[in-house]
Amino acid sequence: FRKNYRHYTCERHLRNELPELVGRVLAGERVDTKAKHTTEVFRGVRVRRRVRHGDVMVVDDVVRDDCYDVKHFPKGPLNVLDVGAHIGSFAWWVKKNRPEANVVCVEPVRANWHMIQANAPQAHLFCGACTYDADSVRVVSTVNRTSRNTGGSHVEAGSDVPAFTLEYIMSHLGWDRIDVLKLDCEGSEVSILANTTSLHLIRQIVGEWHDREAIDRIVAERFAGWTFEVLRDATPNGLFRLTAPAKVLTPAE
Repeated sequence: FRKNYRHYTCERHLRNELPELVGRVLAGERVDTKAKHTTEVFRGVRVRRRVRHGDVMVVDDVVRDDCYDVKHFPKGPLNVLDVGAHIGSFAWWVKKNRPEANVVCVEPVRANWHMIQANAPQAHLFCGACTYDADSVRVVSTVNRTSRNTGGSHVEAGSDVPAFTLEYIMSHLGWDRIDVLKLDCEGSEVSILANTTSLHLIRQIVGEWHDREAIDRIVAERFAGWTFEVLRDATPNGLFRLTAPAKVLTPAE
């Protein structure tokens, strides 16, 4: 019985995963076959079996619920900067809906880096944080077996990983604009929105707030003429969208 059951289990996994694996190989992707034993595909996104509940919660939010309203992103070719990329579910969802989009990920949690490479192999990855508070930061990770949300990691003062500004990232990439800036960075959105000098080069910002009063204050001080929309009104964490006024939407400016 054990022998037959083991064979059935292996056959079941192959039947579910082999078509997806073959498709990725034929598409020219590098595939880590070792990861097949530790991950599975959920809603098209690869998640980790050991922390499945925490990964699945994020994937459901991003893909099933389309919490960032990807299907209504600006028309035309897009430069999309994903700050707080987690395991790459948002990058994957953007590429599925907008294959022509150029997606770049920023993620400070080391345990997430190989997952981003698996889910968004075409995305450039900055292994670090985006903040204006320091040149390097310490990562407080929530990627563990007891976590209910593996997307809740945050950074604080320290020297685990480098910190990047939007200006550094754009210069490194040679970008003259960011069409969509996605912020899911567990509090660092305040530092970014309050300090970036590149607002005139950004068309749209979607993100999660962790301090609504701080976001309201920054919007009032720095985002005159922008349209502020609440995508999910929740406490303490909600979702918002900021859309630049029409005059900022011209990349040449």
